Amino acid sequence: MTDIRDDRRAAGSVFLQLALATQPRRPGCDLSLRERVLRDATDGAPPAGTQTFRAAQRAWHEIAPGVDIKLLRPDAGGCMTALVRMAAGSTYTAHEHPLDESCLVLSGEIHIGAYCLRPGDLHVAAAGTTHAITSAPRGALLFVRTTRD
Repeated sequence: MTDIRDDRRAAGSVFLQLALATQPRRPGCDLSLRERVLRDATDGAPPAGTQTFRAAQRAWHEIAPGVDIKLLRPDAGGCMTALVRMAAGSTYTAHEHPLDESCLVLSGEIHIGAYCLRPGDLHVAAAGTTHAITSAPRGALLFVRTTRD
């Protein structure tokens, strides 16, 4: 025989779940609370000795008109790992590299002066070198890593 208090607790839990499930979703919210909790529970912790920096948890910041950067992993020494998004027709000013920089074109293409880089191309600039103006005639997504190597 069940205790009436057990039935009330169970009913309260059901009502709470129903209330959470029927709350209106905020505009721009891709996942419900339930979906986020389940996703986070199944993702688990990263393997020992590793870190995960989720792109979805980082914001884009404009660094020039039509050019945005998402810092995936900055560090105190000035090194960084980032995504750079260039809109079609955007340009980035000529600049000097204080650190070694590797730039992998993920999509689109960029022109450094007249030199063209396409998806899969890795461009490495040594510390102290200067780039000409970088442009993205049709837009581009870049993976950029600076190091002290």
